[in-house]
Amino acid sequence: MPLTFTNGIAPLTGLILLTVILPVFLAGPTLSQTRLTLAMLATAGLVWIAGAGVMAWSYYHSNGTLSAGVWPYFQRALPLGLLYGPIIALIWLVRAQGVEKRRGLQMRDER
Repeated sequence: MPLTFTNGIAPLTGLILLTVILPVFLAGPTLSQTRLTLAMLATAGLVWIAGAGVMAWSYYHSNGTLSAGVWPYFQRALPLGLLYGPIIALIWLVRAQGVEKRRGLQMRDER
């Protein structure tokens, strides 16, 4: 099956967008590194689930059936972590710096 926009580029772009957008909603403008950590771990889990969905979708369109069960699609979605894992790490770093900046500004304003 050749790589096309609908079976390769669009799903991967969707996973990247999900990786970027989810932390905004899950963590918000928090002052807690713990909440940010939980939000980033939840993001990783949700993107992994979405990746398993993408794998199931692509296998269904290739083979016409989903007879392998559920777990194999999660296993096949693990290598997609090479795509979104570094993005999650970068977003986590930037958002953690934002948390510390907001905490510093709050301490300054409380004086």
